[in-house]
Amino acid sequence: MSPNGSVPVPPLADPASPVHAPPPPPAAEQPAAHPSHHQGHAPPRKASSVVVPMSTATASAKSLPDGGAGAGAGGAAGRTSDGVGVASTVHSQSTASLHRGTTYQVDFNRPDSTLHLEYRYPTNYIRTTKYTVISFLPLNLFGQFRRLSNLYFLLGAIFSMVGDTAVSTLAQVAPLIFVLTVTAVKDGIEDYARYKADVSANLQPSYVVRNGERVEVQTKTLRPGDIVSLSKGDKVPADLILLSTSYEDGNCFIETSELDGETSLKRRNALPETMHANTLEELSKLSGRIQCELPNENLVKFEGRLLMERDDAEKVFPLTMSQLLLRGSYLRNTDAAFGVVVYAGAETKIFKNLKQSGLKFSSMERSLNKIVLAAFVYNMVMLFVSVCLETPMTMYIERSVWYMLPAAATPSYGFGHYFNSFMTYFVLFSYTIPVSLFVIIEGVRVLQRQFMVWDDQLKCPRGRPMRVNNSNLNEDLGGVHYVFSDKTGTMTRNEMVLTCLCTGPLVYRVRAIKSIAKDPALARLVRCILLCNNAMPVETKRPPPGTPAAATHGATPGTDLGRGVSLPPVDVNEHGAHIDYESQSPDEIALLLGIRKHAYLKQRKKASVVVVENGVEQEIRILDMLEFNSDRKRMSVIVRERDGSIVVYSKGADNIMFPRLRGSEVTLGDDVRLAVEEQLHLFSEDGLRTLVFTAKPMSEDEYLDFKRRYDDAARSLVDREARLERAADMAERGLDLLGCSAIEDRLQDRVPETIDFLLRCGIKVWMLTGDKQETAVNIAHSCKLIRPEMMLLHLDSVTPGAIADQLTANLALVKTNAPKKTEFALTVTGESLSVLFDNAPQGFLALANQCASVICCRVTPLQKALVVRLVKRELGVLTLSIGDGANDVSMIQEADIGVGIEGMEGAQAVRAADYAIVEFKALARLLSVHGRYSMLRLSNLVLYSFYKNISFISTQFFYGLCNAWSGGPLYNGSFLPNWNVLFTFLPPFLYAFMEKDVGEGVLVRHPQLYKSTRDSTYFWSTRNAVMWFLSCVWHTAVSFLGCLLLFWDSPSLDSSGRMPDLDSFQWFNAIVILGIVTLRIMLMSHHWTLIAVLGVVLSFLLYIATLGALSVLTSINTSVKGYMAQDDLPYGLPTQIHGMAAYWFVLILAPITAVLPDAVVSYFKVQEYPSDRDILREQAFLERKIMGKESYSVMPSNGGDQSAAPTMISVSVVPTKPHAAAAAGSAPPALAPGALTTGLLLGGGGSQQQQPPQQPPPTPQGGGGGGGGGGPPGVDSEKSGRVPPSLNGETPSAAAVAAASGRPRPGEPPASPSPAAAQGGGGARAGPGV
Repeated sequence: MSPNGSVPVPPLADPASPVHAPPPPPAAEQPAAHPSHHQGHAPPRKASSVVVPMSTATASAKSLPDGGAGAGAGGAAGRTSDGVGVASTVHSQSTASLHRGTTYQVDFNRPDSTLHLEYRYPTNYIRTTKYTVISFLPLNLFGQFRRLSNLYFLLGAIFSMVGDTAVSTLAQVAPLIFVLTVTAVKDGIEDYARYKADVSANLQPSYVVRNGERVEVQTKTLRPGDIVSLSKGDKVPADLILLSTSYEDGNCFIETSELDGETSLKRRNALPETMHANTLEELSKLSGRIQCELPNENLVKFEGRLLMERDDAEKVFPLTMSQLLLRGSYLRNTDAAFGVVVYAGAETKIFKNLKQSGLKFSSMERSLNKIVLAAFVYNMVMLFVSVCLETPMTMYIERSVWYMLPAAATPSYGFGHYFNSFMTYFVLFSYTIPVSLFVIIEGVRVLQRQFMVWDDQLKCPRGRPMRVNNSNLNEDLGGVHYVFSDKTGTMTRNEMVLTCLCTGPLVYRVRAIKSIAKDPALARLVRCILLCNNAMPVETKRPPPGTPAAATHGATPGTDLGRGVSLPPVDVNEHGAHIDYESQSPDEIALLLGIRKHAYLKQRKKASVVVVENGVEQEIRILDMLEFNSDRKRMSVIVRERDGSIVVYSKGADNIMFPRLRGSEVTLGDDVRLAVEEQLHLFSEDGLRTLVFTAKPMSEDEYLDFKRRYDDAARSLVDREARLERAADMAERGLDLLGCSAIEDRLQDRVPETIDFLLRCGIKVWMLTGDKQETAVNIAHSCKLIRPEMMLLHLDSVTPGAIADQLTANLALVKTNAPKKTEFALTVTGESLSVLFDNAPQGFLALANQCASVICCRVTPLQKALVVRLVKRELGVLTLSIGDGANDVSMIQEADIGVGIEGMEGAQAVRAADYAIVEFKALARLLSVHGRYSMLRLSNLVLYSFYKNISFISTQFFYGLCNAWSGGPLYNGSFLPNWNVLFTFLPPFLYAFMEKDVGEGVLVRHPQLYKSTRDSTYFWSTRNAVMWFLSCVWHTAVSFLGCLLLFWDSPSLDSSGRMPDLDSFQWFNAIVILGIVTLRIMLMSHHWTLIAVLGVVLSFLLYIATLGALSVLTSINTSVKGYMAQDDLPYGLPTQIHGMAAYWFVLILAPITAVLPDAVVSYFKVQEYPSDRDILREQAFLERKIMGKESYSVMPSNGGDQSAAPTMISVSVVPTKPHAAAAAGSAPPALAPGALTTGLLLGGGGSQQQQPPQQPPPTPQGGGGGGGGGGPPGVDSEKSGRVPPSLNGETPSAAAVAAASGRPRPGEPPASPSPAAAQGGGGARAGPGV
């Protein structure tokens, strides 16, 4: 909850989520797109998709007798246009017939009511904290000790207290306390923030109506039955049933952005029977009982009824969402509103939705668990070997030195002896698992998150940064295989512009229409647009000077129209106010703005609208409105024209509206329909969003018959939706076609380049959209998801047999063209997906997996999530979903990684997502730079952390050979607890957020590096684990044996004649093993900065400071306690050992000896078997050396300006052996003496193949980089280095240095090369947009 009292809303559980949703309905019953192609806004969800206990609307409906009421689709049902309520007179016994267990009841202004005793209403007090002051410690510790590693260290701490061990209890307990404390402090800070937000919300002032007065109370004291008074701008403090407003017609407007993410205003209506009570006295006299469903989390559906005494009888009036004001919404454009509390506190719908979706964890967690298990096994092996060797060695010593044993000694070797040894060695070897690793990982993730937020190239042009909601998945961004993307608002701008209107044979360019008065067909189409909508007109200030005037006009018969479109001119009413519109659908706003020059909606009233057409104002009475929902896919309005006639206006998608036309069969003489169908097809091919508009006259008898059926259905709570749909279907048959519209939704910036970049990263991109197939395919062509050379496959049948035939034919076609390496794209419709999910999911996946691109059209939110689930579960790969609307929440939550775009459709997708970006193009940088770096850094961090701890403890194991396996520690008791948290903390921590194997500019120019790193099994392979373990063994042997040989029978280590002792041996071993592990991470690092160097130096300074501090403490302790003092560190030892030449000799020689084999192996691999990144790193070094160029830094300290800061790339190995190559289809130039040859590395042995010299073609200007032979000005192309094998013949050096002709900003996906550039370069493919 925010400090101002707003309730925090975590990602809301989408009612359409596949986790709770039922199986997809049959093809004939599937929800379809909104008439305006529901991608433009968040569609209402089906109530049947919500799984709640018996408190659901369904349960309530079954428990209520027929004759109660709930309004229809839009809440207008059940009321006539003139405000007369449709109520049924029911006997008072109807209340008793309700089932108490499934119905919620609230009385208001009834002092004698006892319902509060029966239902035990909660107060409006809310609590979102996890802990209280009393429960914090036990609950937090319980949660932390659910982690196996913490239990392991707790057991070690207990053994150190009760066992006979030489390791102090403090040394064992201190690291565990540190880790537990850090985690507890983090959790406590987060929970305290929630507590402060709760207090702020609970103490907010609210106003209630009591005894005819407006009384101020604290929000937390509200209870069901209280009548709350709201003023303009107030936040609704509880779920209220609207009684009346300051408007005479009982309307009010609310903003629900905190609930569903929608920023557009929504209208709510008071019942005609209560809207007259708009004074305090009248409200105090108003009384009744509300009966409704039990509290549940459904934000889009509410069913109930209001019982009031009228004429000595109890009457029932329907309650729907149109009367419900939800907690968390704001009152807008309304001076005052009054409502009765129906749900309070924890029972409000927003509080019911405060449920976090299943927390996502990184795939690295699974690998980490395996490593922890392997380390534990190694620990147990050392432990049992030590326990087994201790007893024989002890018995041998007892026999050999029997004269040193006490006279009364009777050694026992029973269970107690072995268990005591077990505890001793368990404590000694407990440092095998790095206790600080989890703290470091969390800290690194937080810093990586901040680098993403600070990255200027991930910000919008206005400077708004991206958001990271779940940093646990940072490293998974570097391992994505599939991207599932919404279209509208994600790839497109979601800025709708009406471009064309079609009335049949004529197609009108909207900007060119001068007048509609002389064209009756066009005038009827405009009238339908004007009336058939839910938009609300808003008067704003006069438009600024310079508003564009009307363009030229005229009608164009034909098909192909230009794409240049601009916003329509602004119109002003007679009061000088600019008319704008608010609507949940951007399509409706686009339609109204498009016709605003000729007709506009001036005012919307309770039962009528005021419109202005051709300068003439008129008021048109609204009889009924049949709202859009995901089942109907259409919207209709029934109006009474000024001449008294009744007309039905309807709009919707073409596949829904054409079967409802008068004479649905197409005849040869039906020129209008044929022309509209043809134009719809052409509009779709142009990527435009289309709507079909219809109308029909209705007689009085037909309307009365419809009204009777519809009102009966609205009063029913049994199968209400089906009955309402059947009644509405009567009015929506036999329609006359008026025409169609075309709305343009333009692509976002650099979408084609971004998709091309992702494809070259080896990521498959699937488009999941609710638009029709032609529109989706056209957009896919525009954004290069479908390229011209691809072969397009279709799955559009709706029967199992036909689908099976299509699958078989398409699979055979793919197999036939496999030798030709033909790329395929697949389109599949939502109806076909329903059949495929039920009958052939594996066949669909087998076909889709062989296609480069997949486009799913006409899919529902549930189907989007099911597609993601199918790929994720069956293929076992990392998936990413990206979208911007509420209809994308299901697939965002289903994918391994969810990315939301802060677009025009509200914030629900952003809240549900793990990451939120502002533009689609930012996805390329997020994955290829931040994701890849995070995966590389954290993977190496985990492996290094276990390496340093296993090396550290293995020396303790070898020390048993010297101390007869007595369990004595090799290291000083003060060194053990500080190993992880002090001495070896900084270098790996800094490495984990600063390391870069190659510069980010290289990553942007060569997206194939993402694929090679993602698909590499190097990090978590058994081979790599064995190599790390062998490195541990060697380093341990060098460390221990080096010190042992130095101390073995050594008469003296310094000029004073001091003999070596155990204390010196301990600290010698400590500094040597510290030097080895530090040198090892220095060898791993390729990117050195001043901070990284200071981290290494500081580690050794902390070691020296520890020695000094212990010396001072020992001196103080000795002076206080005298001979009774515990001599942990002999006085003067630090000065003595640092003055020994042997100390510095072993400190320098041992680490170099230990790490030298690693350096040799690394050198050999880079020289003989170089990876792509090895070669590119070498080329970056050569380019800077030759050109004096600096590459780009990914994380500069200046907060994100990636283009300004130079990168210091340390090339640890610079090969001197030249490698010949042949770029794809082109021969390299002649080899200059001592230079490296540009080309493709052949084989692993570095064999050379001389080619005749060839003059490279010139690089085309503006073509985005040269081909295989092009080089930078003034630089010999043969000096540009080797080319990685996976780059398909591209020449990295030419691409890297040819930036003079227009290098893209670092991090942006490269622009596509021009055709001239694509054909040049000596046969090689053009460089990737440099």
